[in-house]
Parts: sequence; structure tokens; C-alpha cells
Amino acid sequence: MKIIIRNIEPLQSANIILNGLTVIAGENDTGKSTIGKVIFSIIKADNLAAVRLKTGE
Repeated sequence: MKIIIRNIEPLQSANIILNGLTVIAGENDTGKSTIGKVIFSIIKADNLAAVRLKTGE
């Protein structure tokens, strides 16, 4: 999975490839938590869409 982030909180630009184990590391206030929130939101939205398709909602 490739995630492209632009202009969110401290991140001006980030291209992230999630393949197997991915480690996000860096100094304080560089956007690590923001990346985690973006990934969580994508996974949550995907799971919610799958549930809606399965239940027909």
C-alpha cells in the first residue's frame, strides 16, 4: 500500500510504502503521530466500508 500525504499538520509532503513491517522514526514534532493517525483513518474507513457492503447498509 502506498500512502501520499500532503500539507497535513507538520508534514508538507510524505510518500510512505507499507509493505510488511514498516517503522516510522524521527525527531519530536516531525509528524510521526500524524502519519499514524492517517494510516488508522484509512484502515478504519476501509473496514467501515466493508461492513456496510456486507450488511447492505
